[in-house]
Amino acid sequence: MSNVDSVTVAPNGKTAAFPNKRAARLKRVMALALLNDGAMENEFEPMRFLTINQAAELLQVSKRTLERMIHDKKFPAFKVGGQWRVRESQLNKWIKDLDEL
Repeated sequence: MSNVDSVTVAPNGKTAAFPNKRAARLKRVMALALLNDGAMENEFEPMRFLTINQAAELLQVSKRTLERMIHDKKFPAFKVGGQWRVRESQLNKWIKDLDEL
């Protein structure tokens, strides 16, 4: 027996994967959960993000240097709406990994 209520057929005959706002919100929450997976040592501690300027200031390098490192995939960062963000826990891990070299 299939669940017909979970799929909506649009006027053009195609099916919509997320037919309503509630399902779209669930998709965003699931994406955030995957982003957060294993990122925090203490699961009750909130996830913190840094801008490129903040990360560059902490590392005492220029913003341009950090952007080059990101472009060369030598530094972990991701884009949100065209702006780069660095997860604080990934920055800490990256620094610890440098210490091990």
